[in-house]
Amino acid sequence: MSDGAPHSLEITTRSGSVLVRVTDVARPTVVDGKASIDDDGVVHSTSSGRVEVCCPAGTDVVIGTLSGSVECRGALGRVVVSTRSGKVHIDDAAEADVRTLSGSVELESCSGECQVVTKSAAVGIGAAADASVTSKSGTVEIGAVVNATVRSASGKVRVDMLGGGAVDVRTMSGRVDVHLPAEQSPVVALHSRSGSVSGAGLPGTEQGGSLSVDTLSGAITVTRR
Repeated sequence: MSDGAPHSLEITTRSGSVLVRVTDVARPTVVDGKASIDDDGVVHSTSSGRVEVCCPAGTDVVIGTLSGSVECRGALGRVVVSTRSGKVHIDDAAEADVRTLSGSVELESCSGECQVVTKSAAVGIGAAADASVTSKSGTVEIGAVVNATVRSASGKVRVDMLGGGAVDVRTMSGRVDVHLPAEQSPVVALHSRSGSVSGAGLPGTEQGGSLSVDTLSGAITVTRR
């Protein structure tokens, strides 16, 4: 992997926390933990303890762990995380794909597509161009999003639309709150089999995007910011 070429990083551990930090380095480098890294950016961990790696901005990262927290600090490329349990926090990614059974997932910013699949975890996405969340239980909060798809069995869902895109929410139970930008009116379709429904109250246009919410039980509220 020559200097100036796109960088990639792959870390696999059984347990123990993983920290990836963007710093002014020429190539991915292990700075803490009993681990080594080869020329292809693959980290070989020799213990179940903490692993910390520094890398250049824009590095693509793949992290796999059975348990332990995962934290990615700084602006990265595509970030893929797979874990059974443990908190996942990502500052900034060009794309993201997170799979976990339990433990919270926090993604502050994603400029492209981000996908989160979890069995039981709270999911928070600060801002994204295109977000997809599948959860069996746990709250889902997505802020400042253009396009979003949410599938949840139970748990509160909150989405802040930027407008002009498509948001589709399907839940079994749990309250759904959607906030619209004041200047745009998406086409809205809201349906709850048992629960109150409160819409934005204004006719929508295709230019404003679309919002579809369907739940078996739970209140639906759509308001303007």
